[in-house]
Amino acid sequence: MEYYKLAIAVIWPILVTIKIIYDTRGVCFAGSNVSTDNEKMLKAASKINLLHWPSKMHLIEGSRAETREYWVIALKLLQFLFKNKMSEHVNFTLALISNCISSILIYFVISNYFNSDVGLIVSLLYSTCLWSYQIIFVIGHVHLAQMFFLLAILLLQRAVTLGDKYAVYFYFLAGMFTVISFVSSSASRKYPLLAVLVFIFSLQKFMIFPWEKDYYTPVNLYLLSVILFLSIFFNRIVRYMKAYIIVVVEKITNKNLADKDVHLEAFSRIILSLLLVLVFFRTIYPDINAAAIFLMAYFLGVLIVTAHVLLPVSELKANTSRYLTWLMGTWRSHFSAYPDQERIFGKKLPEGFRGEGLSWIYRFFWRVIPIHFVLYFLSIVVVAYYTFNSPGCENLFLAFIFLVVVIIVSLFPLIISEITSSLQVGKAYFPSFIGFLFMIGMALEKIFNTVNGNEKSIIIVYAIVFTVIVLQVGLSIYFYFKDVLPARMAATILKDNLRKINVTQFYTYDNAYNDSLVKTMIYSYPNEFDVKYINSIEEVKEGIIVIPGTSSKSESMESQQYSIINGDFKDDKTLNELYENKDIEKLAISKIRTRGCSRYFVLETEVTGYRDLILKQVSDYDHWIANAWVLSAETVHDFITSKHEKVSCKN
Repeated sequence: MEYYKLAIAVIWPILVTIKIIYDTRGVCFAGSNVSTDNEKMLKAASKINLLHWPSKMHLIEGSRAETREYWVIALKLLQFLFKNKMSEHVNFTLALISNCISSILIYFVISNYFNSDVGLIVSLLYSTCLWSYQIIFVIGHVHLAQMFFLLAILLLQRAVTLGDKYAVYFYFLAGMFTVISFVSSSASRKYPLLAVLVFIFSLQKFMIFPWEKDYYTPVNLYLLSVILFLSIFFNRIVRYMKAYIIVVVEKITNKNLADKDVHLEAFSRIILSLLLVLVFFRTIYPDINAAAIFLMAYFLGVLIVTAHVLLPVSELKANTSRYLTWLMGTWRSHFSAYPDQERIFGKKLPEGFRGEGLSWIYRFFWRVIPIHFVLYFLSIVVVAYYTFNSPGCENLFLAFIFLVVVIIVSLFPLIISEITSSLQVGKAYFPSFIGFLFMIGMALEKIFNTVNGNEKSIIIVYAIVFTVIVLQVGLSIYFYFKDVLPARMAATILKDNLRKINVTQFYTYDNAYNDSLVKTMIYSYPNEFDVKYINSIEEVKEGIIVIPGTSSKSESMESQQYSIINGDFKDDKTLNELYENKDIEKLAISKIRTRGCSRYFVLETEVTGYRDLILKQVSDYDHWIANAWVLSAETVHDFITSKHEKVSCKN
């Protein structure tokens, strides 16, 4: 009976993956002239040798492979299957395959923690969610990191069920995949620490927990006092010694650190976290020797992959410096690119502003995963109810501690995002999704345990689950075809539309608004079109004119100086007349949605996401003027002439 669940968990994501791979054939890069990270990583992948140390890829100019070494290696392997090795479709395919495998791994991981019914439901809740696919259309290496993270979790789960002889090998592999996850994506800071928590939990038979009376030995009380001391005084100690610390770090990294206080704060966070984990780790293992073989196996795996990334010895200092700089650094947002902040945002933003904090977070999740977001909070209520009303619950304080720990674990990736000051953009918060699913799975298990044996209740539960999944599928399909797919494929759709009407020459503007449309199209498909640049459509009396999206609030225009200073494109007065009363809709040969039309892509840059979710500055009109248009010059000329004649007659 279990096989049909496995079949559904495997077949559904495979079918979706095949469909999207087919839909995205011919996709163009998000920008032209090797301006995107995706193209830079493809370039690095095409030049590396798999037998060389990964650090050699950093010698390639503009490789953008920092903290993404295994993504680049995976791209290299996949490029062997592609005729065009520098196609954006290679990136998409790798991310889609990784996402597909992640969906299947979620089935196994959740089934192991709970049961196969819960595993199937949670897997479907993941694989039917549009967000996981929309992230691929932005930048997909976080999916590879997630895939390796889930592999590490699955190996740790399997190690617990095996005898000590074989478990050692699984702990070793889990350690390897933990670090591979970390070096697969620049958004992977959230996964490794969660994997370490799962590793600690997997050794629970050797552990003694704080709520057990034997935990409070003289040694543990001493170590707990050390934790308290470190928590209170560590930052003060670091700041007192900051001059010495900065000198040491600058010597190791061989560079002068800008924003020394910022780096120091990040450094203190990292060291404090490691110390607290190590000290607490020791308190819960009273007989450390019993778990030593598994600890050694896991950290040997960690060490091997770390060495693979940081070696050879001649490059060890430079490679270590690169990771230290990345770990200690803070993400620089684009808010600082806006000189007149009061005009744009209505206020002067503080230094280092990254977004609106918690108020942005809940608005963001309500936009991208509304069903899962509601289910998550309902799941907390369900878990809380069963925690405090379970037959064995005699100690309410311990029940409360258990509930708090479970919620913290489910929010752990989100907490890490906030601690490390991640940019408030969609792709940076994607690892949080896995935590939400864990909580939903725990609630489902408790519900299934309660209704077990009651046929009517089971039918009701499955009816509700089926309704939710069908609703999720419906929403995902609708927004996939209406929003995400056409918005990301705009340049390719433009190319196809021009081919359909046998156009090889057209007119358009030579400005930043065309970077993600016409310019990336002719970059991806060279020698197919003869492009003539104009300042106004009034210059053209015959032929085809392509109008890019003109909204300054488009995700693709966030850091463009023209749109930052001038706002929407309004330099062409004749075009402005076509926008009046939306006359351009009637005249257009074709209308093409771009990323600026999307309610999802607007959240992939911190400035546009802030202006949309917090300031409510992105209106339906902004989305509408972000459309691209294909026009007939003759039709436009006749319309404008007729309009002017009518105005003259009235006067």
